[in-house]
Amino acid sequence: MTVMNAKHYPQPEDFSPQPLAANHFPLGSPAADAYNICLDLERRVATVELPSDFPPRFNALICPRVLGRTLSELACAEDRLMDFAQRIIEISYSDQKLLAFAVRFVQRLSHVFISHNEERTPAPSDDSTRPNFEDIIQFCSWARGQSSLSHGTAKQAALIRDGGHCAILPYMYERSWLLSRPDECRKILATQPNQGTSTRCAHILPEALMRILLPDTGRAPQERHTIGSLLGFFEDELDAPTDHSIHSLTNAITLEHDMRVQMNNMSLWLEATSGEGVPDNTYIICFSDPLTQVRIDKDQRIVSFTTPDEIALPVPSPQNLAVHAACCRIARMSGAAEYVENLIRNTESQNTLFLAPDGSSAELLANKLFSAGVR
Repeated sequence: MTVMNAKHYPQPEDFSPQPLAANHFPLGSPAADAYNICLDLERRVATVELPSDFPPRFNALICPRVLGRTLSELACAEDRLMDFAQRIIEISYSDQKLLAFAVRFVQRLSHVFISHNEERTPAPSDDSTRPNFEDIIQFCSWARGQSSLSHGTAKQAALIRDGGHCAILPYMYERSWLLSRPDECRKILATQPNQGTSTRCAHILPEALMRILLPDTGRAPQERHTIGSLLGFFEDELDAPTDHSIHSLTNAITLEHDMRVQMNNMSLWLEATSGEGVPDNTYIICFSDPLTQVRIDKDQRIVSFTTPDEIALPVPSPQNLAVHAACCRIARMSGAAEYVENLIRNTESQNTLFLAPDGSSAELLANKLFSAGVR
């Protein structure tokens, strides 16, 4: 993995909450009709009668913006765009149903946010046959024979693939990586200050989100529809999530702690870029928090993922990164992320959140927050 220079890149203010843009869909298409419904609701939402069970302190303006932004993000996936547009058109006879539909989407986002409020400590592996990451060739040979990876093993594998350092902050090296390579460590310390840290294995699509989308979970179809419609973002079909794919390297990136928190909270993401001379799997680092600019070099906003072994250590999935980026833009530009963050912050000030480490309690807490509000 290498970090390259970039001359033009988005700024945090580009992703702040903002009104929907003008309708950009072909005139007369279902997507255009659905987007006009969102624009109309946005214009008059201040006068709309809210449902009796509408979440307390929830800004109703978020609702049309969430739906409109989702339509825009699905513009490259025609079938899924049509499905989502048709759903909006079907319920457009009732403002209350449109508002409720949007609120369900924000609830799903809150589930993802809350499930990452607690650090997940991977269970130690009891696999005595797994080699240490010091021997990359031996580790790759072992990894090729595995049907799936645990969270702990995925961290080691991602660290090897990503060169021992954070993918976003390339000067932040895993301490154990440096200590296991004295010669390499001396070279690094000779050219830059000691930036040893404890890195994390960050899921691109968080465990909580992946488990929402798992088949045969007993969830009602409409509960999975709003976020599920974003899968297959750039391709007609995307392999359905499975328990084995959650910790796959295609869904993992090495990050230092703060960058991992920001990625989990949908305030940092990677957007694909291409062009003449641009390698495959190259992305622009995007973020919505202005303070992130202090840590990310303005001349190192492009990341290009590579791997020493495409089979054992595959690069991050472009589809997963695209879905994550879409969710981030929807959440940030609609104002939904800000609302959920305020909910969590206010709740934490009143009582500590005790969550199951696998995120299983997150949905219950999210539903409680939305039904009761924060007084």
